[in-house]
Amino acid sequence: MQPQSGMPPRDERAGSSVSAGGSINASNGVIAGGNVSGSNNTDNRKKTNYGGILVAAVAIVALFLVGRAVVVNLSGDDGAAGGTDVTQTAVGTWTASDGTGTKTFGGNGAQCEGFYYHQGKPLDIGGPMTCTLSTAPDDQNRHSLLVKQGPNQATFKIAFDRADHAVVYGANGAQLYELTRF
Repeated sequence: MQPQSGMPPRDERAGSSVSAGGSINASNGVIAGGNVSGSNNTDNRKKTNYGGILVAAVAIVALFLVGRAVVVNLSGDDGAAGGTDVTQTAVGTWTASDGTGTKTFGGNGAQCEGFYYHQGKPLDIGGPMTCTLSTAPDDQNRHSLLVKQGPNQATFKIAFDRADHAVVYGANGAQLYELTRF
């Protein structure tokens, strides 16, 4: 095969070196003979792909921001309580929709106030009241709330539809009141 006029031999175009024994004779663009050596002086160093690095960095930052937004939404004022530890979500002071005043939840198994109801009405016999909230909801997405005060105890159901709002149900499943974080 003969190279085209003005074109280097095929092996030189591929970035390799060619060598052979003999002498070089060139006529009409054809190389004949031996002792042919050469190099195309191509820079074979790896080049850094800055565009790919930039795309990867932007993707990492975007994933971080999306993940942070999801966490803030789950624990923030307007986010749903689902997926978080509901026993921590419930900690705080709440206002009841039935006009019975504020209710406080100090933590799972800790002291609470205003949560004991008897026959649909709040009952406080004095002394410490404790509340224990189940960590897993039932099939209706309601958590069990066990309230104890002295010899009295009752179990209620509570559903958190947002981090700062919940609905409390009696033992019969009827809605007793709604709670809004104070």
